[in-house]
Amino acid sequence: MSSIGEDFELTGLEAIEREKRLLNERLHSSVCQSLFTLSIASRLLLKKVQSNKTPDPAALQDLQSLVDQATAEIGILLRELNPVSGKGDSLFRALEELAGDIKSLIHCEFVCEPMPGLTVPQAQALHRITQEAVRNVLKHAAAFNVTISLSRQEGEITLVIKDDGCGFDNVPSNKKGGINIMKMHAAVAGLEFSCTSEPGQGTTIKCVVPKSKPLA
Repeated sequence: MSSIGEDFELTGLEAIEREKRLLNERLHSSVCQSLFTLSIASRLLLKKVQSNKTPDPAALQDLQSLVDQATAEIGILLRELNPVSGKGDSLFRALEELAGDIKSLIHCEFVCEPMPGLTVPQAQALHRITQEAVRNVLKHAAAFNVTISLSRQEGEITLVIKDDGCGFDNVPSNKKGGINIMKMHAAVAGLEFSCTSEPGQGTTIKCVVPKSKPLA
């Protein structure tokens, strides 16, 4: 029986092609969808203005929320085009920028410290997992708060993304893709991955760089 790491083992070219496909899917499923919804909402407001009707303040607030959401989604995608190097505090800075991208959409507690010594695959996997977890929170969790933490204890580096959203019991079909993507990134880099959730209790994503995995 093959291990999870072997199941997700990819050649360099296959990994690049997979990343391209994922970016394309996210562009169409999130950004394009948000822009389409934004276009419809703005056209409806324009018709009201043209007919000398006063726009509903709630509709204007919804329009602003759509703009903020599309902006955040584009920001996350752009970060994916600029992967972290694993050197110095590159991962810390990338996670800090990600937290800044979503601050207009959700309260984000950022509790991280620079983690020198990570290999490039480890740093990139932690970054990709955080991006995917945050994307799931914004799209599915209906959360008010999310915490992104990165810490080192007794030689282990641990990443945690925790939200106070709706949570779930059995993984819904619309969330399986995102969780599988996170598992894949963890497996390729040899990291330990877990996802725990309960209905009404939010979701916690945890990823650990084990002691046995040598740091750079």
